[in-house]
Amino acid sequence: MKKKMNQQENFNEVEFYKKYEKKVTCAFKKDIILDFAGKERCYAKRTKEREKYLFPGLKEDQSDKVVLIECPLDILTIEMETEVKKDNELKTADREQLDKWLAEAEENAKQLNLDCCIVSHGGTSDYLYLCNLKGLVEGNEKECKKQIAKKLLPEEAHIFLDLSNLGKTLIPVLNRSHWKWRKNKLRVHKIIRGKNPNEHKNNVEGLFEVIKKEPTTIIKSSCEINEIPLTSVISTAGLRDKGNGELEGSNVWHGSTKGHNFNVNPSKNVWHCSRHDSGGSVAEAIAVQHNIIDCEEAGQGCLRGDKFLEVLEIARRDYGLKGTEIIKQEPKGWAVSLNIRRIAEEEDMLKCPICNTNFNFNEVMGYYKCKLCNVFGGLKKFMKMCILNKKQIIKN
Repeated sequence: MKKKMNQQENFNEVEFYKKYEKKVTCAFKKDIILDFAGKERCYAKRTKEREKYLFPGLKEDQSDKVVLIECPLDILTIEMETEVKKDNELKTADREQLDKWLAEAEENAKQLNLDCCIVSHGGTSDYLYLCNLKGLVEGNEKECKKQIAKKLLPEEAHIFLDLSNLGKTLIPVLNRSHWKWRKNKLRVHKIIRGKNPNEHKNNVEGLFEVIKKEPTTIIKSSCEINEIPLTSVISTAGLRDKGNGELEGSNVWHGSTKGHNFNVNPSKNVWHCSRHDSGGSVAEAIAVQHNIIDCEEAGQGCLRGDKFLEVLEIARRDYGLKGTEIIKQEPKGWAVSLNIRRIAEEEDMLKCPICNTNFNFNEVMGYYKCKLCNVFGGLKKFMKMCILNKKQIIKN
């Protein structure tokens, strides 16, 4: 009888990740630093120093030193939590239960003719990978993947689903060692069963509800919502002073197993949850505090349309926001189907070609603007600028 080919041996991570070069961010070995408690943590400044952290590609000799990669839009990674806090009640699941749920999701994927594989590093939970996804709604990929994941998992497992892996958070690199390399350098993220990711062909159209772009909301206010003191929304009781202007402790909404997954900076009016790689300022805190969104959803662009209007109403009612005028605008023309930031990333036009300053993008309405040069316009003008810039590069 012919021996079944081992997918781990047949999988080449260098070739697989090549298509993501310069399109997503990553973290390097040097970014994994020990904190004051001796725990390994990732300190990659992917937002502030994006160009520095653009994924360079992998090398056979691993001299690239990439330990984590931003989850690409066309990959769905399903991982389960062992503990969650729901309605102030701590719920737990052991390894046997997590494996059972993941096996059910794997079987459901096969029933839906989806290609997948199971990846393990010998930790508390394995991963289910579905690669090369086609048919996701542009600009709403995270919500699409969330609906697909919940369709694959049994309902009782939904609250244990790690939603942070569905967005642009950092995830493991297949065939590479664990990112906590000091203590887990011998643990490798191996494909233990399923189809080779290079061979995944997953058309997911019809596996989620149609998601439309929300109208953008323009706010004219004499008192900006994010000028409200964050400490009037988030209780800092029980948080420890880190000595650098920040407070640290257990997440005020869902708790923490180790007591240090939540940071608040009162002077900057910002907060961050390290479990979900989520956070924001006052608006996002109000949204989570009043169950408009979950903690894992907090981040840039999470409050649009009716959600933002609801936050404003609560801010006026409970936190003293005054003088707010609300104007709603619907996306028109090309902005209905195209995402200007995505085009900018693909065309390497995130910066103004005149002054090299980062553009500001309104993804819903399809606008761009350089504050320094006062260069601005819509999608059509932006795409013409991309073409001219490309011609100039070729000419030079």
